[in-house]
Amino acid sequence: MYPILAHKRALPLYLACWMPNAILMATLFVFSGRLEWIPAFALALPMTLIYAFICLSAWYLCRYFPLQEINLFRLLAVHVVAAFFSASIWILIGNALVTLLGSLPLMSPLPDNYRYLIPILVIVGILLFLLSAAVSYLIIFFDKSRKYEKRSLELQILAQQAEMKALKAQIDPHFLFNSLNSISALTSIDPAGSRKMCLLLSDFLRKSLSLGAKKFITFEQELELISGYISIEQIRLGPRLRIDMMIAEDTKQCIVPPLLLQPLVENALNHGIRHLLEGGEIRISAEKREGRMRIAVENPMDPDKPSSKSEGIGLDNIRRRLQTIFAHEGQLDCIESENNYRAVITMPARTL
Repeated sequence: MYPILAHKRALPLYLACWMPNAILMATLFVFSGRLEWIPAFALALPMTLIYAFICLSAWYLCRYFPLQEINLFRLLAVHVVAAFFSASIWILIGNALVTLLGSLPLMSPLPDNYRYLIPILVIVGILLFLLSAAVSYLIIFFDKSRKYEKRSLELQILAQQAEMKALKAQIDPHFLFNSLNSISALTSIDPAGSRKMCLLLSDFLRKSLSLGAKKFITFEQELELISGYISIEQIRLGPRLRIDMMIAEDTKQCIVPPLLLQPLVENALNHGIRHLLEGGEIRISAEKREGRMRIAVENPMDPDKPSSKSEGIGLDNIRRRLQTIFAHEGQLDCIESENNYRAVITMPARTL
């Protein structure tokens, strides 16, 4: 269906746009010396409205002969023939209209003078039809462009959702595998600790699965999750693992992707604390400044530990999630010195 006919509110606006044509046509009738102003307007107004509907056919013609799929000269010939045919039909309808109006007072000059107005009607009819065809091509172009943009956006959203699901699915088994290894190691040396760890792990998994299904959670909820994870690790590492949190209050209601901190803390444990005989302190800080949120996880390192060429699955996962959600506004920077490792996340500070 023609776009204008598909929207009831668009039709009156479309007809209103044709009113200047009625004024122009009436003026031509008067300056031709054949009609006075009243009969000129009496003829021009209904003739314009009739031709407004006839010119709607140009849209269907434009759909059948796309600009990019037909020779330009052939296209022009098709539209000129169609314009002449439409103008001819319009003039025949006008003849019937003139016969009807001629019976009214003040309209008696119309039947005798109509044949002298036909050349004007032919020229105006052809030009208006060609103009309607040009507008129709513009409508078709913008409609295709809008649909293409909408489809591209839908595909982008679907791709982001698929990637996020894949990344979340990647985190869960990775963490679970490491936790089960820890429980297995404890069963022989600390059965009570392994039982407690099982309970903590069960509670953590329940919360992480519940919150992990959401696109965003508050940073306060993320801190509760990471506290549960740290409690699990402290059973195995004991006093070797110490935590220092410096969290600004205005960051707690900011929204973050779920399970954002767990891979950072896990990385700090696996590549820092566990390689130190005396253990060490993991420092977690968060602040909000100028509309951006900055989260840092810092840990000591053994300077003699062999350097790893890869950042690991956890950090790569975070980086890809931030890029997927925030594009260039979200990033993860890792700074490694001789005795220290620092991972810093920066992203927009948003609230629910």
